[in-house]
Amino acid sequence: MRAGVSGVRGVVGGGLGPREAAALCESFGAMAGAGAACALGTDTRESGPLLARAASAGLRAAGLDVLDLGVAPTPVVVRESARAGCGVAVTASHNPAEWNGLKFAVRGRGIDAVAVRGARRRGGPCHGRVGGARRAGSSYVRDALGMLGGTAAGARVALDAGGGAAARTAREVLEGAGCAVTEVRAGRGPDPTSGGLGALAAASGPCDVGVALDLDGDRAVIARRGAVCAPDATLAAGVAWALARGARAVAISEDTSSAVAAIARDAGASVTATMVGEANVVDALERGSRAVGGEGSSAGLVHPAFNMCRDGIVAGAIVASMAADGTLDAPLRRVSALHRTREKVAAPAAAHARIVEAAGDMLRGEFSEDVGIGGFKGTDGESTWLLVRGSNTEDAVRVSVESDDAARARRLARMAREAVEGVARAS
Repeated sequence: MRAGVSGVRGVVGGGLGPREAAALCESFGAMAGAGAACALGTDTRESGPLLARAASAGLRAAGLDVLDLGVAPTPVVVRESARAGCGVAVTASHNPAEWNGLKFAVRGRGIDAVAVRGARRRGGPCHGRVGGARRAGSSYVRDALGMLGGTAAGARVALDAGGGAAARTAREVLEGAGCAVTEVRAGRGPDPTSGGLGALAAASGPCDVGVALDLDGDRAVIARRGAVCAPDATLAAGVAWALARGARAVAISEDTSSAVAAIARDAGASVTATMVGEANVVDALERGSRAVGGEGSSAGLVHPAFNMCRDGIVAGAIVASMAADGTLDAPLRRVSALHRTREKVAAPAAAHARIVEAAGDMLRGEFSEDVGIGGFKGTDGESTWLLVRGSNTEDAVRVSVESDDAARARRLARMAREAVEGVARAS
């Protein structure tokens, strides 16, 4: 079981089960304190109902009233946590189907699961009471449309929700914003950034844009004119949209296309780079005003004026509005002008730091600067960069490369992969 800034995740029956879910949620209840309520939602994994019942039991044992949203995407749970006091999403987001997990939110923003594991109950068992439980609804769709209005009127959108929790909510937001929605049903994995979007690409041809979501609705990958865009295109488009509406500060994780930073700087905005991890980006956004940001590698947009988490539903609606008003292609061209590759090499979490350090030593001579925050990142200004880092959510080391020279991007990716594989075998 992995715990960190992306919540707790594990293979169900192989480290994560009802007992662990209940214990973690009881600890989380200790953090929230007596009298709080907790919004609870789950994605569509087969293990979701089982873990949701256990999570509810743990929360109630800690004295929290549970507001059961049923099947609900993470952005809905996080937004509702601002009203209720806290929230739990039963999801492993983009991880394979045999995984599941828990994401924790307090007052509208996610928290590091390491702190949850270390919490202890205060004030005696159950804070003197056992919490209640009831089904609850959400004002998310109404709130999103209040921000977006009918700005996507007339846009034709192909929507591939991957059979996930965001299917209904995303459709309601898109249609409420004025879109004509065509649903794409295709057998693919939970993570739209990993491929399998051929059906969406084809459907995007006769439409204005296609949007693919992961199982909990915080990632959104774009397809345009029959082709799937890089994950970074979602963030580039969302940042351009926010800049045109007054945003002046941008926070992005270091595994993000340099095109996003260039778009921000061209508009006169400041740019802050963070370690990979949604919580790290949100921390930076909280410190600034009129801010927007996200993670390019995970097709994640954080628009803090609406939600302090990656929100693929809002990102999809923003992209649709840009397709409708003719502003979408400019940021997409900035991203597509660069060549990038992202790969992962299987490696146990305990070995990540050692592997990243050794691989960085081998690769450092290829670059003029080492600007890594959460791993080794070598760069030659804005034209080329390479990042080697340990995954926050899987037993893998990730290698990302971007360059304006396709041949150099391929060569660097091969070198980095071979270096990581070599060190991993020797570990």
